[in-house]
Amino acid sequence: MSLRTGIKNVLDNLTNPLGIEIVRHFGKELGLKQVYTVFKEQKIDLLLDIGANTGQYAMSMFKTGYKGRIVSFEPLPDAYLELKKNKSKYPGWELFERSAIGDTTGTTMINVSANSHSSSILPINETHLAAAPSAKYIGQVETPIFTLDSIFNKISPANDKICLKIDTQGFEDKVLAGATASLQKISLIQLELSLLPLYNGSKTIEWMIPYLKDRGFAPLFFLPGYIERETEKIQQLEALFIKI
Repeated sequence: MSLRTGIKNVLDNLTNPLGIEIVRHFGKELGLKQVYTVFKEQKIDLLLDIGANTGQYAMSMFKTGYKGRIVSFEPLPDAYLELKKNKSKYPGWELFERSAIGDTTGTTMINVSANSHSSSILPINETHLAAAPSAKYIGQVETPIFTLDSIFNKISPANDKICLKIDTQGFEDKVLAGATASLQKISLIQLELSLLPLYNGSKTIEWMIPYLKDRGFAPLFFLPGYIERETEKIQQLEALFIKI
């Protein structure tokens, strides 16, 4: 069975019982263009970039042609400083104070990985480390944490058309749990879906799709995310959900 056929079978098994028809697109460049096409169709003018790291995703969207606002959120001090430098090159790109987004407001500890982008509030598990040794934790940093609901009116005081992008390394369900009211005003959600739990306590695709469906969102398309190089085992997908 090919890798692409394997992805198709996984998605069919998960989504057919929900009555959802999925359009599938493969390849990073095609994926960005497809996301941008949906942005234009939905008239998205505000992108909430949660888990921005150094701004890789935001810069890619601007380069693809997006001209709306982006508000980025990042909890790691070093990544935040680099993010601040990168965002200064683009008008319309705003940076929230250094913080995590979750289901509580206060402070929390984030585990810092050697490769930075695998850092998470959750403990990493052996499956992840075996596939990506560079994800190993090398320290911890305290960070403020907010719910999206607690700050939403500050960042979107108008009637924006919003896409919520979440890249929080297994903490996605906590971000969504703290956004109960905010989701009523959001048109698109882009996030990583894990086929296997990579962090202790994280939710997998089997949990996430019904959870979002219950809140009025259906998957529009999927893209390959993290694939283990040696075995071609799919561990994560990138997904775009649309309000129905």
